Amino acid sequence: MHTPHKYTLAIICALLLQACGGGSGGNTSSQNTPQQTNQAPTLSDSQTNQAPTLSDSQTNTGDNANTGDNANTGADDSAGTDDSTGTSDSGDDLLVFTDGAVASIWDKGINAFDQDLDWGDCNQSGGAACQNIGWELVVDADRGQVLQVTHNGAGNLAGLFFQSSGSVDITDYAAGALEFDIKHISGDSAFTMKIDCGHPCSSGEQSLGSKGATGWETVSIPLSSLTTLDLTKVDSPLVIWATQHTNTVFQLDNVRFTGIADGATAPAGSTGASNSQGPTDYDVVSY
Repeated sequence: MHTPHKYTLAIICALLLQACGGGSGGNTSSQNTPQQTNQAPTLSDSQTNQAPTLSDSQTNTGDNANTGDNANTGADDSAGTDDSTGTSDSGDDLLVFTDGAVASIWDKGINAFDQDLDWGDCNQSGGAACQNIGWELVVDADRGQVLQVTHNGAGNLAGLFFQSSGSVDITDYAAGALEFDIKHISGDSAFTMKIDCGHPCSSGEQSLGSKGATGWETVSIPLSSLTTLDLTKVDSPLVIWATQHTNTVFQLDNVRFTGIADGATAPAGSTGASNSQGPTDYDVVSY
């Protein structure tokens, strides 16, 4: 009798357990697992999305670095421009005398005035007609041909100058300078110079003091300091003499106007030898 009762109770318990849904516990666990699995891909997708974003950001940063490189290239280009702007471009200089020749724009070449000729010109071959001054091309060991000027011992005033048959407008060099190299050889080393713009127009005499006493020296005269000079009609770009003008010898080279205005170009004929007073007019002497 007891055994059937035990079976009956077991059957009743099994039925009760099934009626209460106890067997669904396994199903609940199996449902939670897919939910967690679904969340993991979501997180993974989120991380995956973030990773490309970060990667893109880093790539953009790299692009920015490339932009920086481009900026550096721009800086290099700018530096190149600065190099061409910061260095005086000889191609833009208005030459007067260099490499043993007078620039063709100064077509009357080298000339001189002499007190003994009532201040008249004496431009025949090396100043043959001058009483107190003479000039010739000589060879400097480092520079090649330079112009050598000699004052004799008579003590009367004479000066050398370069000249054009017409007026030359040097307004584009107004913020620049007249520059030349000078070397004192013997006698007194003090010099005087001026620029003429058709008598009586002139810069006025400028005392330079001692120049070139210890070797070649570059002299720079700012055009802005020459307040009486008419820059639109210069005909004698350099007139120079030894202040004591007695038994003095000196040399000249690289006479030119520098500091041209931005965007301007040098006048035609600012390079090349003058046809009227070329080096063939003078004796070339090794010095």
